[in-house]
Amino acid sequence: MNSLSIFFTYEYISSKVDITWEDLKFGIDHGFLSSNAAIKHATKLAAENPNVSNLMFGLASLYPGDSIQQYLDQLVKSESVTEQNELAAEKWLYLTLYWLYENKEKFPDPLTQVEEIYADFDYPESISKFVSYMPLEEDEGPLPPTREVAISNIYKNWVDYLVSQNRRFMKKHKR
Repeated sequence: MNSLSIFFTYEYISSKVDITWEDLKFGIDHGFLSSNAAIKHATKLAAENPNVSNLMFGLASLYPGDSIQQYLDQLVKSESVTEQNELAAEKWLYLTLYWLYENKEKFPDPLTQVEEIYADFDYPESISKFVSYMPLEEDEGPLPPTREVAISNIYKNWVDYLVSQNRRFMKKHKR
C-alpha cells in the first residue's frame, strides 16, 4: 500500500477529517504518516482537555522518535468498536485521492496515479467510476463521443466522489 509514497503531515489530515486512533494507526502502519503524528494528536487532545487518560498523557509526553507502539495499540483498543479498520481505510482512500486531486498538475497523467491508488486499496468499488480502464456501467448511458469527453466524465466522477466523501468525513468544528 502507498506505492506512490504519499506522505502527509498531521496538520494536513487533521484539517481535513476528524481523526481516531485507528486512523492514525492505519496511516502510520501504511507509511502515510510518521509516528510523531500520534504524539501530536495526543498533545492536541491533552491541551483541549486536561482530564485525559494517563495513557494519552504518556503518549503526549513522548519526544519525536520515541516508540509509540504500546500507547497507540492500547488507545486503539480503548476506542469504540464502531471505529473499524475498514472505516480507517476508507478515510485514507479519501485523503489520498483528495491530495492527488489538489496536486494533479504535478503529474503528467494523474489518472495513472488513481489506478495505483485503486490497486493499493484493494480495488474498492467506490472509486471504480473514475478508474480510466474500468468499463462504463449500463446505467451511465452511451459511450462518450470522444476521448476528451470520456476523460472529462472521469474527472467529474472523481470530483463527485470527493464531494460525497467530504460530507461523510468532514472535519466537525467545535461550536
